[in-house]
Amino acid sequence: MPTQQQVETIEEFRDMPKEFQDAVRKIVVSHAVNELYGAQVFDEPAIALAPDPYAK
Repeated sequence: MPTQQQVETIEEFRDMPKEFQDAVRKIVVSHAVNELYGAQVFDEPAIALAPDPYAK
């Protein structure tokens, strides 16, 4: 099992594999968009799909 590695600088980030960089960018963009648009865009539509109040 691989060990975790902490990336502390932009230089270290740039030395990481491209696949890792792409994954991190997608996560950061996803979080930023969620912060900008909030629950009305992301959470509430998903909650509305719940089959009953207990699933919400």
